[in-house]
Amino acid sequence: MKTSSRTAFATGMAMMLALTTVHAIPWNEVVDAGGLDDPQQLVSGPHDAIAGNVGGGDFEDAYAFHWLADGDFSAIDTEPPLPVGLMAIALYSYANGVVGNAFTAYTDSKIGISVADLLAGDYVLHLVFDDDGADPPYFLQLSGPIGAIGAIEQVPEPTSLMLLWAAALAVFATRLRSARRSLQ
Repeated sequence: MKTSSRTAFATGMAMMLALTTVHAIPWNEVVDAGGLDDPQQLVSGPHDAIAGNVGGGDFEDAYAFHWLADGDFSAIDTEPPLPVGLMAIALYSYANGVVGNAFTAYTDSKIGISVADLLAGDYVLHLVFDDDGADPPYFLQLSGPIGAIGAIEQVPEPTSLMLLWAAALAVFATRLRSARRSLQ
């Protein structure tokens, strides 16, 4: 019965860790992302990439997002392979619906952009395309998670974690007691 109790405890711990782990997924462009005057605002998160298409009759896409934690930011187009010179990207500040100063110069998407020690906050990623008649897809890989405008990083409170641990221990103790009773 010891194996059964250990298995129950391990299963409970795995479930608890799965519930507290956050996995980032790509943000997929909704209709047309717009330009600097009207960027598409992310409404969920966390995301670790942005996927979209040029389309929409314009030659730019812009995404407003919240950088969730202080740290180095980078964005690079990883797939599908676009020809060098087809798309350039830059990062701008964003506050109260207004695009502010550029943090980076426009750089070819295959080279990517990076900003050291970017503070958590709201930003706009601006993509500019050279029109060659194509409607190419893009996939920008980001160095860290981004979320909805105005989002804050969600960290469980210590009391919530203690409650989860207490529940796991209670389940373990109950199973251990019932296992001992069944041996008698």
